[in-house]
Amino acid sequence: IILVVDDHPDVRNYIRKHLAPDYLVIEAKDGREGIDTALEAIPDLIISDVMMPKLDGYQLCEALKTNEKTSHIPIILLTAKAGEEDKLAGLEIGADDYLIKPFNSKELHVRVKNLIDLRRKLRVPRIDGRLLSGSLGLLVWPENQSINGHADQGQEDHSCHHSSRNQEGAVAGFRGLR
Repeated sequence: IILVVDDHPDVRNYIRKHLAPDYLVIEAKDGREGIDTALEAIPDLIISDVMMPKLDGYQLCEALKTNEKTSHIPIILLTAKAGEEDKLAGLEIGADDYLIKPFNSKELHVRVKNLIDLRRKLRVPRIDGRLLSGSLGLLVWPENQSINGHADQGQEDHSCHHSSRNQEGAVAGFRGLR
Protein backbone atom coordinates (compact mmCIF):
# COMPACT_ATOMS: atom_id res chain seq x y z
CA ILE A 1 0.00 0.00 0.00
CA ILE A 2 1.28 3.44 -0.92
CA LEU A 3 -0.29 6.54 0.60
CA VAL A 4 -0.15 9.66 -1.56
CA VAL A 5 -0.73 12.91 0.34
CA ASP A 6 -1.17 16.01 -1.82
CA ASP A 7 -3.70 18.82 -1.92
CA HIS A 8 -3.75 18.83 -5.74
CA PRO A 9 -5.95 16.08 -7.23
CA ASP A 10 -4.03 16.18 -10.53
CA VAL A 11 -0.75 15.34 -8.74
CA ARG A 12 -2.42 12.49 -6.82
CA ASN A 13 -3.89 11.17 -10.07
CA TYR A 14 -0.53 11.39 -11.87
CA ILE A 15 1.22 9.42 -9.13
CA ARG A 16 -1.63 6.89 -8.92
CA LYS A 17 -1.54 6.38 -12.70
CA HIS A 18 2.16 5.50 -12.60
CA LEU A 19 2.18 3.38 -9.44
CA ALA A 20 -1.23 1.64 -9.57
CA PRO A 21 -0.10 -1.12 -11.95
CA ASP A 22 2.28 -2.36 -9.24
CA TYR A 23 0.90 -1.04 -5.95
CA LEU A 24 -2.36 -0.37 -4.16
CA VAL A 25 -2.50 3.42 -3.95
CA ILE A 26 -4.59 5.28 -1.37
CA GLU A 27 -4.89 9.04 -1.06
CA ALA A 28 -5.23 11.93 1.37
CA LYS A 29 -5.81 15.56 0.43
CA ASP A 30 -3.87 17.26 3.25
CA GLY A 31 -1.41 16.57 6.05
CA ARG A 32 -4.02 16.03 8.77
CA GLU A 33 -5.92 13.50 6.64
CA GLY A 34 -2.58 11.94 5.68
CA ILE A 35 -1.67 11.27 9.31
CA ASP A 36 -5.11 9.81 10.05
CA THR A 37 -4.98 7.59 6.95
CA ALA A 38 -1.42 6.44 7.73
CA LEU A 39 -2.38 5.48 11.30
CA GLU A 40 -5.37 3.53 10.03
CA ALA A 41 -3.86 1.83 6.96
CA ILE A 42 -0.16 1.53 7.97
CA PRO A 43 1.03 1.82 4.35
CA ASP A 44 4.32 0.41 3.05
CA LEU A 45 5.38 3.88 1.90
CA ILE A 46 4.13 7.48 1.94
CA ILE A 47 4.61 10.08 -0.77
CA SER A 48 3.76 13.56 0.49
CA ASP A 49 3.80 17.05 -0.91
CA VAL A 50 5.57 19.57 1.32
CA MET A 51 3.26 22.57 0.85
CA MET A 52 -0.29 21.67 1.94
CA PRO A 53 -3.07 23.17 4.05
CA LYS A 54 -3.76 22.17 7.68
CA LEU A 55 -0.44 20.35 8.15
CA ASP A 56 2.44 20.57 5.68
CA GLY A 57 4.63 17.66 4.60
CA TYR A 58 7.32 18.44 7.16
CA GLN A 59 4.76 18.34 10.00
CA LEU A 60 3.27 15.11 8.60
CA CYS A 61 6.72 13.54 8.36
CA GLU A 62 7.70 14.59 11.87
CA ALA A 63 4.41 13.34 13.36
CA LEU A 64 4.66 9.95 11.65
CA LYS A 65 8.39 9.45 12.30
CA THR A 66 7.92 10.13 16.02
CA ASN A 67 4.96 7.74 16.34
CA GLU A 68 5.99 4.17 17.23
CA LYS A 69 3.19 2.77 15.06
CA THR A 70 4.37 4.56 11.89
CA SER A 71 8.04 5.43 12.44
CA HIS A 72 9.21 2.57 10.20
CA ILE A 73 7.27 3.76 7.13
CA PRO A 74 9.49 5.31 4.44
CA ILE A 75 8.43 8.81 3.42
CA ILE A 76 9.24 10.55 0.15
CA LEU A 77 8.68 14.32 0.19
CA LEU A 78 7.72 16.11 -3.02
CA THR A 79 8.18 19.82 -3.48
CA ALA A 80 8.59 22.58 -6.01
CA LYS A 81 11.20 24.12 -3.71
CA ALA A 82 14.54 23.24 -5.23
CA GLY A 83 16.73 24.84 -2.55
CA GLU A 84 19.31 22.78 -0.71
CA GLU A 85 18.04 24.10 2.64
CA ASP A 86 14.51 22.85 1.90
CA LYS A 87 15.81 19.41 0.98
CA LEU A 88 17.99 19.20 4.09
CA ALA A 89 15.07 20.32 6.29
CA GLY A 90 13.00 17.38 5.04
CA LEU A 91 15.80 14.88 5.45
CA GLU A 92 16.66 16.14 8.93
CA ILE A 93 13.12 15.52 10.22
CA GLY A 94 13.24 11.94 8.99
CA ALA A 95 12.17 11.90 5.34
CA ASP A 96 13.75 8.96 3.55
CA ASP A 97 13.89 10.64 0.17
CA TYR A 98 13.13 13.95 -1.48
CA LEU A 99 11.98 14.63 -5.05
CA ILE A 100 11.70 18.02 -6.69
CA LYS A 101 8.68 18.74 -8.89
CA PRO A 102 8.39 18.21 -11.75
CA PHE A 103 9.78 14.72 -11.30
CA ASN A 104 10.32 11.84 -13.68
CA SER A 105 7.72 9.10 -13.15
CA LYS A 106 10.30 6.37 -13.76
CA GLU A 107 12.59 7.87 -11.13
CA LEU A 108 9.69 7.97 -8.65
CA HIS A 109 8.85 4.35 -9.42
CA VAL A 110 12.47 3.23 -8.89
CA ARG A 111 12.78 5.17 -5.63
CA VAL A 112 9.49 3.70 -4.36
CA LYS A 113 10.56 0.17 -5.27
CA ASN A 114 14.00 0.57 -3.67
CA LEU A 115 12.64 1.96 -0.39
CA ILE A 116 9.98 -0.76 -0.10
CA ASP A 117 12.51 -3.49 -0.94
CA LEU A 118 14.95 -2.12 1.64
CA ARG A 119 12.29 -2.03 4.36
CA ARG A 120 11.28 -5.61 3.58
CA LYS A 121 14.88 -6.74 3.93
CA LEU A 122 15.15 -4.96 7.25
CA ARG A 123 12.00 -6.46 8.73
CA VAL A 124 12.76 -8.11 12.04
CA PRO A 125 11.60 -11.75 12.12
CA ARG A 126 9.50 -13.22 14.90
CA ILE A 127 9.25 -16.64 16.53
CA ASP A 128 6.12 -17.53 18.49
CA GLY A 129 5.16 -13.84 18.43
CA ARG A 130 8.39 -12.89 20.20
CA LEU A 131 10.45 -10.23 18.51
CA LEU A 132 13.90 -11.20 17.31
CA SER A 133 16.21 -8.24 17.66
CA GLY A 134 19.68 -7.12 16.73
CA SER A 135 21.78 -8.07 13.77
CA LEU A 136 22.17 -11.62 15.07
CA GLY A 137 18.44 -12.17 15.45
CA LEU A 138 18.72 -13.07 19.13
CA LEU A 139 15.64 -13.85 21.15
CA VAL A 140 15.60 -13.34 24.89
CA TRP A 141 13.31 -15.83 26.58
CA PRO A 142 11.93 -15.31 30.08
CA GLU A 143 14.10 -17.00 32.73
CA ASN A 144 11.37 -19.40 33.79
CA GLN A 145 10.45 -20.47 30.26
CA SER A 146 12.20 -23.03 28.09
CA ILE A 147 12.23 -23.08 24.32
CA ASN A 148 9.44 -25.65 24.13
CA GLY A 149 7.19 -23.71 26.51
CA HIS A 150 7.77 -25.77 29.66
CA ALA A 151 9.02 -24.02 32.77
CA ASP A 152 12.71 -24.42 33.56
CA GLN A 153 13.20 -26.11 36.88
CA GLY A 154 15.56 -23.47 38.26
CA GLN A 155 18.26 -24.43 35.78
CA GLU A 156 20.60 -21.78 34.43
CA ASP A 157 20.90 -22.11 30.68
CA HIS A 158 22.84 -19.48 28.78
CA SER A 159 23.23 -21.52 25.64
CA CYS A 160 22.27 -20.56 22.16
CA HIS A 161 19.99 -23.07 20.47
CA HIS A 162 20.67 -23.52 16.75
CA SER A 163 18.67 -26.01 14.76
CA SER A 164 17.32 -26.16 11.26
CA ARG A 165 14.26 -27.81 12.82
CA ASN A 166 13.55 -24.71 14.92
CA GLN A 167 10.85 -22.42 13.64
CA GLU A 168 11.98 -20.77 10.42
CA GLY A 169 15.46 -22.18 10.98
CA ALA A 170 16.31 -19.11 13.06
CA VAL A 171 18.27 -18.78 16.24
CA ALA A 172 15.82 -20.00 18.85
CA GLY A 173 17.22 -17.90 21.61
CA PHE A 174 19.34 -16.93 24.52
CA ARG A 175 17.97 -17.28 28.01
CA GLY A 176 19.12 -15.62 31.15
CA LEU A 177 20.54 -12.55 29.41
CA ARG A 178 19.58 -9.16 30.77
